Amino acid sequence: MHHPQTKPLVTVVTAVRNLVRAGRSAAVIECLESVHQQDYPQIEHLVIDGASDDGTLELLRPYETKGWIKIYSEADNGLYDAFNKGLAQASGKYINFMNSDDHFIEDRAVSLSVKRLEESRADISYSDWRQDNMPDLCQARLPKLFFSMPFCHQTVFCKTSLLRKMGGFDEHYPIAADRHFLYRAFVAGNKFVKVKMPLAFFRMGGWSTRNSELTMEEDYRLFKEYAKPLGQWDEKRLQHYFNYQTLPLSAVGRLSSAQSIWVRLTCYAYVLHYQRYLWRQKLKALRRWFFTFHTRKGQRLVRILGINLISEEKR
Repeated sequence: MHHPQTKPLVTVVTAVRNLVRAGRSAAVIECLESVHQQDYPQIEHLVIDGASDDGTLELLRPYETKGWIKIYSEADNGLYDAFNKGLAQASGKYINFMNSDDHFIEDRAVSLSVKRLEESRADISYSDWRQDNMPDLCQARLPKLFFSMPFCHQTVFCKTSLLRKMGGFDEHYPIAADRHFLYRAFVAGNKFVKVKMPLAFFRMGGWSTRNSELTMEEDYRLFKEYAKPLGQWDEKRLQHYFNYQTLPLSAVGRLSSAQSIWVRLTCYAYVLHYQRYLWRQKLKALRRWFFTFHTRKGQRLVRILGINLISEEKR
């Protein structure tokens, strides 16, 4: 007798704290609705509240009564402490972390992600996304992981067992713990796959965007943690690599050695592309320098060398 295959349970975790006072009531309701409206039948939505005292719990309780969410409320030590508490309560095979002021923009976000993960036997999925301060679609590029967050974590679906095995989010990175986890998962050889559709809307103004200096500091600390043992570079060389988002190809190969040939080639291509971009910037600067000359000799030099420089700038 044939039994229909049961779809795996998916857990969505949302952390909240004093949203009413922050004027984010409408945003969190939009978040809850975007999860509830998913066409996927097996979802548990856990809301981890950091002991709100401004009416946030009263705002959310009706949605718990309707069965949309489960609320856990106690004091926490920040976003990733709350996420780790959600991870501890999660029952799903896969897990997603949706911030309270962000939301899914596709009713098939969960079903598309699970389908991609199951068919490819991957560990982590991600996608492009929309952002409130960007008119165009934001492109997810996995090789950016070496230097900064390559996609917003709201698009990421991950095997719950993998995140638990890796100890959850490292709270020593209060802003970059999501990227820290993805980096560890990548260099350990876990399989990443991209869903070919933007899945989430990311709203600027959160902790990371309000603390850009700390974000940069954590990105550099994370870069040092993984890149420095590769080449035993001094601080000046490390800072140079980080500032220009490039690495020697040998280092890229070692960082991505546990990945498939295709992913490794993509990483090489990304770094080479960035190196080409830097050279083009230098050529543009050189062109501007030449045009500061008004002598006949300088103009002749521009005519000799400026053809390629001008054509580069027009591309």
